[in-house]
Amino acid sequence: MQWHSAGMPDVKGRDAYKKMLEASVGGAFTDMHLEIIDVIAQNDKVVLYFTNSGTNTGDFMGNKATGKYAKWIGMGIYRIENGRIAEAWFSEDILGMFMQLELIKM
Repeated sequence: MQWHSAGMPDVKGRDAYKKMLEASVGGAFTDMHLEIIDVIAQNDKVVLYFTNSGTNTGDFMGNKATGKYAKWIGMGIYRIENGRIAEAWFSEDILGMFMQLELIKM
């Protein structure tokens, strides 16, 4: 499996993907919730439009916990090979999330 996301290095392999998730999100949002809004499937691709939400209770991306709730949108494109995810591309509204957490102001 290969994972691609704007502004982040590519991650190769399932174990590396799990470690990346744990390092970036694990513990940062203890009540994290994923809601799938729409799914589109065609040929070997599946697209998910989703929201993530949760309360920032742990350090996240070099920032201390804010205790604030945030909800942000995202989209993922998955390439399926032999019934498994072979590659994935993600884009999430990190700017909107950071604004809700009051980590940045505009």
